[in-house]
Amino acid sequence: MRIAVVGSINKDLIMQVDRHPQPGETLTAVGVSTAFGGKGANQAVAAARLGAEVTMIGAVGRDPTGNEQIEHFLNEGIHTDAVMQCDEPSGIAYITVDSAGENSIILYPGANHQITPDWVRKNRSQITKADVLMLQLEIPVEVSLTAAEIAAASGTLIIFNPAPVHTVPDRLFQLTDIITPNESELALLAGDKDPGKAEEILLGKGVKSVLATMGAEGCRYRDAGRQFSLSTYLSVKVADTTAAGDSFNAAIAYAVGSGLDITDAAEFASAVGSITVSRKGAQTSLPVLQEVEQFMVDHQGELGELQKGFCYRNSAACSYDSNTTINQ
Repeated sequence: MRIAVVGSINKDLIMQVDRHPQPGETLTAVGVSTAFGGKGANQAVAAARLGAEVTMIGAVGRDPTGNEQIEHFLNEGIHTDAVMQCDEPSGIAYITVDSAGENSIILYPGANHQITPDWVRKNRSQITKADVLMLQLEIPVEVSLTAAEIAAASGTLIIFNPAPVHTVPDRLFQLTDIITPNESELALLAGDKDPGKAEEILLGKGVKSVLATMGAEGCRYRDAGRQFSLSTYLSVKVADTTAAGDSFNAAIAYAVGSGLDITDAAEFASAVGSITVSRKGAQTSLPVLQEVEQFMVDHQGELGELQKGFCYRNSAACSYDSNTTINQ
C-alpha cells in the first residue's frame, strides 16, 4: 500500500515549561531537545512505521539540517527522490510544551515555501501510483491544490489536513475525499462554532467526508449518508500532544488505504493518536504497527462508545477483531 505525502519538513526545537508564557514574560525552561518534525514529515514517518510504502514530496535547505532530514527519511524507509534541496534554510519550529502536555508552536517555513506546483508536476508519478495522497497547509496552498488535481485525475484518495488553517480555495475542498480538521480548524474553516453545522457547511463546499479530531473528546465523522463520534481511550495519560494529529492522519490514510471501513479506521487512528500523546516528542513518539495492535488488544472495551448517529460499536462494521491485523 502506497502513500504520497506532499508537505512540510522541519527541525523542531522543543522547550519543556511548567506553563506557557504570557506576553512580555520570560520563563525558564525545565528541559530542551531537538527533533525531526514538520506536519508533512511527521505524517510520512508515522505512515512508514505503520507499514506503508511512503514517498515524501517537499523541500529542505542545502544545509546540515536538510542533509540530516534526507538521511533520516532514508533510515525510516521513505523514498526521497522528490525531496528538493534549495538555497533557503531548512524549516524550523520552536515548540513549548507545558506540564499538561499541551504545546504552542512558532514556525519558520524556510525551504518549505520554496516548493512549487512545477516541482509537484515534475514528480506527478509519485502521486498517480499512490493509493492515498496526504496534504496539509505548512506549504503554499497552490502546491497542495496542484497535488490534489493530479491525485483526483488518477483516482488516488485525497486526505487533507487543513493545518495550520488559512484560506482554502473552493476547488481544494471539492477534490478532498476526507478532510481532517481539529475542533478549532473546523470552526474557522466553516465559520460556525457548532461542530454539526460546521460539518454540514464543509460538505456543502464539496468535501466528500469530514473527520474532525476533538481533543480529549475524541473524533467525529460525517459524510452524505452517515455520521458517528468516537471518544478517546480513557486511561491514557497525556505527556505531549505534539504530532498527535499527524499520527492520527497517517493512521487514517494507512487504514483506509488498506481497505478498512472508516469506522474501523477511526478506531485504529484513535489508538495511534493515544500512543503518540503518551510519549514526548514528535516523531520520537510515533508507534509501529505491532505496538498499535497490542495496544488495541490491551485496551479492548475501554474506548468510549460511538455516540448516537448512524453507526454503533456493537455493529459488525465498528468492531475490532484482535485476531486480525491490517494488511500491509
